[in-house]
Amino acid sequence: MNYQQKDLVRIAKRENNTKRNYLVVDPLQGKHVPVEPSKALNLFKSLAEKLQGKYEGERLLLIGFAETATAIGAQAAITLGTKYIQTTREVIPDARYLFFSEAHSHATEQKLVKDDIDRVINDIDRIVFIEDEVTTGNTIMNIIKIITKEYQKKIKGGFYMKFKKMKGIVLGIVLFTMSSLTVTAAPMVQAPFTAAQLVDQSKAALAGVSSYHVESVESIEMTYSLTPQVNFFHSITTQLTANPSCIYYQAVESTTTGGNTEAASLERYTAFEGNVMKEYTSKNNLQWTLKSRRAKQGVTGFSMQDSFTLLKSSPGLTGIPVYTDGTIYQYTLSSDDVAQIYTFDAASMLLISIHGVIPGKNDGLQNITNRLDYVITYNMYDAFGVPAEIAGAAIPVS
Repeated sequence: MNYQQKDLVRIAKRENNTKRNYLVVDPLQGKHVPVEPSKALNLFKSLAEKLQGKYEGERLLLIGFAETATAIGAQAAITLGTKYIQTTREVIPDARYLFFSEAHSHATEQKLVKDDIDRVINDIDRIVFIEDEVTTGNTIMNIIKIITKEYQKKIKGGFYMKFKKMKGIVLGIVLFTMSSLTVTAAPMVQAPFTAAQLVDQSKAALAGVSSYHVESVESIEMTYSLTPQVNFFHSITTQLTANPSCIYYQAVESTTTGGNTEAASLERYTAFEGNVMKEYTSKNNLQWTLKSRRAKQGVTGFSMQDSFTLLKSSPGLTGIPVYTDGTIYQYTLSSDDVAQIYTFDAASMLLISIHGVIPGKNDGLQNITNRLDYVITYNMYDAFGVPAEIAGAAIPVS
């Protein structure tokens, strides 16, 4: 089927993204504008057909970019009969990730589930990225860099050289004239400041933050080859959402020993109403309770800079180098048994992820695996508050 630019391209105004106030919208895509499902699927098949024959005989892995290109990638993979995975911004318990940056987005941190890549990396010849909008190509370059670094020993010679800087394509339609050329990932180079200076700049940038959201997963797994009945897994998944008038915190803790699982959860809203601070709490999904107390004199809300505790200044950061590829800044904070990788968006200087690398122990009898991941997004939760149904049902306690 032949499509014209007028059939596929609309320009929309964004109201929640200060980095880029426009959006290229395809009215047939089925994401932003209602459309008959058959028209959207026909369009996705047309994109897949452009790949048929081009990579004949090669084993392909299609990767769809969250959130707006996931359906396109899935249908393209069905049409081609190939393997398919998608990026995500979700925190999935027990999963390992490859992190990369989508700097222009409202939510800059993107992830691929590393376990999914591990299962197929030795059975593919080429990766094809499926995206609904490509302008500079920086996001795709970021993920190429990460995949190349992670799998360079497993990928056949020259594999990463096959990645193309795509012509500006929305569902296979050329929007931006960019020459097709072979590229490799941009190298990380040392930045002209230390980790301590980066943290200071990031703290200053928090002055422009009106709200933020943090998701985290921490886990430890111990398995025993001779006594599997005592295998142990413990995880804590948390969410924290904050704006000047309300902070929401949720924690879910799970422990599995020998196949038996125990779980506990906590939810809490802390809100200011005038000079009164109210805490709404529910444990293990039971009855909400309300505890009220007078706030400190003159305090009528939360400071984003004071409530954001993931950035820590210390003398030890002064000598730690920072590296950049132009879209992110990154440094590694190491202790005796833990290496934490801090990643910042280069445009905003805000912290967007922390990835903890904790060396496991595997002596043939015992295997220990540890994980730590934080993902942070900003300025999307200004209207967030205590839901009316929770405020109305909470039982006051002293």
